[in-house]
Amino acid sequence: MRGGDTESEWLTGGAAPYDSSMEDKSLNILLVTQFYTPEHNAGAFRAADHAREWVARGHRVTVLTGWPHYPKGELFDGYSMTSFAEESIDGVRVLRSRVVARPLTSSIRRIQNGLGFLMFAVANILSKRNRIGDSFDVVVASSGTIFAGWLGWACAKTFKAPLVMEYRDLAFEQMVATGSRPEGLGVRLMRLCEVSLAKRSRRVIVLTNGFRSILAREGVDPSIVAVVPNGADPRPRKGCPMGEGLVFGYFGTMGISQDVPSTLELVVAASEASRQHARYMLIGDGAAREAVQAALSDSSYAFAQLMDGISQEELEPYYGLCHMTVVSLKKSQRFEATVPSKIFQSFARGVPVLFSGPEGEAARIIRDAGAGLVLTGTREEDEEALRRFFSNDTWHSDIESMGARALEALEKNYSRSMLAGRVLEVIADATEKGVSR
Repeated sequence: MRGGDTESEWLTGGAAPYDSSMEDKSLNILLVTQFYTPEHNAGAFRAADHAREWVARGHRVTVLTGWPHYPKGELFDGYSMTSFAEESIDGVRVLRSRVVARPLTSSIRRIQNGLGFLMFAVANILSKRNRIGDSFDVVVASSGTIFAGWLGWACAKTFKAPLVMEYRDLAFEQMVATGSRPEGLGVRLMRLCEVSLAKRSRRVIVLTNGFRSILAREGVDPSIVAVVPNGADPRPRKGCPMGEGLVFGYFGTMGISQDVPSTLELVVAASEASRQHARYMLIGDGAAREAVQAALSDSSYAFAQLMDGISQEELEPYYGLCHMTVVSLKKSQRFEATVPSKIFQSFARGVPVLFSGPEGEAARIIRDAGAGLVLTGTREEDEEALRRFFSNDTWHSDIESMGARALEALEKNYSRSMLAGRVLEVIADATEKGVSR
């Protein structure tokens, strides 16, 4: 699925590498994202890290977002929701618009949440235009929810600025991968919403080459689509866990796509092969958390501990306890183009990854880096692969070597600073080229 012959081409989807001379051309950027710091999910991390880096490079950044409440639907401590408010975080101007804050435990509630964000924010950009400002050079909309994308389109129209659309996922593909019928009304509507918005954008950013190919298949001009993957800032832990036991960690969203309960048996197989007592820490929230709780009611999984989602800083010590982090996806062909951000968070700490999912881009990244174990076969094949690795007396030193290679790959190809520059190149290109949409 590679989009080019070199790593640079793969990262940019064929666009020219970032040119640091563009930093002399200060941009006024409006970034639209439903989730933002202090929320702790992949979209919030990416948006906040990029915005902070852009400000450090001399650009002005305004973020239009909701009040922090993800994923429990409870407003974060220190915040009191109003229709509209402004704050400054790390030099970034942050505008917060009212949201419908409820636990996102069903599709209906997620739709209500996204639609509420869109409607309240549109009302604010129409009634509070003077407070928001209107001299933006470009609008960047990040779609973990398509509602944020269409809000970005509304902002671009209102402020007469080009739109750069970022797709962190393609929801219509994800819906099919988790059981929806491709010809179903919901899938067809989501495909229409996502594809038509891409066609209305000056430039499009996606996180994988597979996503770029899917949009091209749906009629989006590939020349406007750039690939800028997820990443993280290097934060190496000190050493590797020693002593008795084998420790795994699952850190992040527990959604339907991740199929977390199936990972319990993988830990069992690793423990038996290594002849080590296992510990498995599962930290996070999401729509499928109740399924994880139900699986843990089985007394044979007493080694597993389920904890609520916590902030990135609070999570940091847990990386230091792990021999490997677990990253999982349903083994569906529709997820071949998906690369979970958890991979890069683990690489950034120098912790190798135990990946269970389909053969695709995520598997290739881990395998090419030599930074973990990749399980893309049947259950029996995966358990046999674990037995081969952990029955070897060198498994502990092998894990240490994998961790070192993980950090090396992160620093070389996936540092947040470098990738923020790639996105800036796409943004700058959108302000100078292309027909107005």
